[in-house]
Amino acid sequence: MINIFNQEQMYNRLKNNKYFNYLALKDNYEDTLIGITKEAQIEKWKKQTESLKPYMEKYDNPYININHIQEKLLYSFVPGDDIIIQEKIDGSNAHLIVSDNGFEAFGMNYKLNKYNHLQGFFYWCEDNYKKIPKKYFNLKIYGEWLTPHHCDYKDKYYCDFYVFDIMVNNEYLPQEKVDTICKECNLNYVPVLFKGKFESWKQIKTFVGKTEMGTDKGEGIVIKNMSKLNKADKLFYLKLVDKEYQETNPCRDIIKVVTDKTLENADNITNLVSSIVTKARIRKQILKMIDVKALPYNWQTLETNKIIKLVKTPIIKDCYKEERVIVDTVGKRFTSYANSLIINYIEELKKEK
Repeated sequence: MINIFNQEQMYNRLKNNKYFNYLALKDNYEDTLIGITKEAQIEKWKKQTESLKPYMEKYDNPYININHIQEKLLYSFVPGDDIIIQEKIDGSNAHLIVSDNGFEAFGMNYKLNKYNHLQGFFYWCEDNYKKIPKKYFNLKIYGEWLTPHHCDYKDKYYCDFYVFDIMVNNEYLPQEKVDTICKECNLNYVPVLFKGKFESWKQIKTFVGKTEMGTDKGEGIVIKNMSKLNKADKLFYLKLVDKEYQETNPCRDIIKVVTDKTLENADNITNLVSSIVTKARIRKQILKMIDVKALPYNWQTLETNKIIKLVKTPIIKDCYKEERVIVDTVGKRFTSYANSLIINYIEELKKEK
């Protein structure tokens, strides 16, 4: 971790970077060199902010707000979910859209231009947007614009763009497709630390702090649930920030640290629910419903949401009837965990011959 107030060190490390002139670090440190007081720097900043107002075009960003992991959200991920774990890079959220008319660049809430440029991201886009072939025009390409914050990355990684998502028609592309587009466009893809099945939160926790960006410790991870991607009623992204960064960054004071005990409890609950909400139980209920004409014989041809709507309640009722002790032990979270497992098993059963 770097001391963000050690401006001299970062100034000298990054002064040869192509986008150095756009960094706030440069102006702040050079003001210090010529003896401008902190009070005068604040006044200068206020004047600059005022002068930028005509160029601050508000933007309604469709990208979701990724929740920090909380106890009440843990049930959103269950064994069998297909997940991707990406390194959480400590930069500025930004995105790019390329079209026949050129490019548009955006920060989190503003459209960018040569005046309001997000510490050079607008100029990076100006230099790089022609990498995007016509077949990928009008995609929203999201990523992290890496400038000095509080993770100490290797110098070569700064002032570059790291793609973590791509949206089309306000839906997220699967990460496999994002990776492919990045390769074809010669764009950086945020490091993937794990790709596979969700097993437990104990498994997930082992990736916190890992990094492929040349720093001693990563800021955290983003867990992406591909099994629930773009399902409006499902939480499909969560982030988990390393405790060290939660404690040292004042803006993160409001984040509640999820303890190992909490994660262990969530895993225990998941194991209990998984022991009774099984593929065999779901198959049994489907066959029963076929017998009484509650489901058609060729039920697999129905849309998944329709199947779930029909079978969910009978499965939950069967668990209450046959396994009441486990249901009561789990408590109010039972239905939420069970619903996620039912969805996964329905998808599997639909593919069976």
